[in-house]
Amino acid sequence: MLIDGRLYLPQKWIDDKARCLKAKIPHDELKFRTKHELGLEMIDNAIQEGIPFSYVTMDGFYGENLELLTELENRGLTFVADIAIDTLVYVEKPVAEVPVKKGIRGRKPTILKVLNTLSARVDSLSSSIEGWKLIKVRKTERGYKKVCFKAIKVWRRQNKLPCEKPLWLLISKDSETSEIKYSLCNASEDTPLDELAKMQSSRYWIERAFQDAKGNCGMAEYMVRNWNAWHHHMALVMLAMHILISYQKKFNKMYKISIPGDIWILKYHNPLKRIDAWEIARILNQDNELRRKARISRLRGS
Repeated sequence: MLIDGRLYLPQKWIDDKARCLKAKIPHDELKFRTKHELGLEMIDNAIQEGIPFSYVTMDGFYGENLELLTELENRGLTFVADIAIDTLVYVEKPVAEVPVKKGIRGRKPTILKVLNTLSARVDSLSSSIEGWKLIKVRKTERGYKKVCFKAIKVWRRQNKLPCEKPLWLLISKDSETSEIKYSLCNASEDTPLDELAKMQSSRYWIERAFQDAKGNCGMAEYMVRNWNAWHHHMALVMLAMHILISYQKKFNKMYKISIPGDIWILKYHNPLKRIDAWEIARILNQDNELRRKARISRLRGS
């Protein structure tokens, strides 16, 4: 469920003072911040508010920002960061030293370099890895989502030099599509393989939260042009999501209904637009039957 958000302002907006004044952007917000900085700001806010969380997961846009990963490490936070296939890592513990000068000509070397091993692209490692483990990462309507999974210890690079602490390179291959996904994770060395696989796949729920917010709560349907109105809209969207999830937890104890089913129940209790209870029951039963048949069909085909 979504609990926080930030409005990203491009540099050209910040530079356009008249536009910012018209949009009623507060003066203390008229400072350019990257999306990575805004993300870190929300994480810090969650910590300050005492909101519990186990780890931070992010897509490749954030995962490839090395400074962001360092900031999370400095805060003692566990992260799972998706990375590109051409990301370079070290499989052996790298040792950075200043090379010994060879010959009598030229200047004496002063720049640190890794001398004992070479870095490798992460996609080159997946082809050489043996012993993939098939792991169930989450339950779906067509059964369990399964991935072939492997985790190996690596050292990441920053500013062309290796980082001191090793971390996990998580590699998963979709059992249906064979799509391969790479992530870096700084979880402890004794973390079970099954848990690492589920951590890597957990970003699915973030995308699902955005889908539900847009499809059921009108997240993308704002027609506003000023700072306060946008934040008011997002606050109402998050409140609506919280109410829907509360209803789903309540009714799932008795009936297996989806979030759209919860919305029909809320419409019945809407004093401005009464809907017959029998009509809602018919719609819910029809929806459940269609979902049941679709689930059976998918299981037969898998």
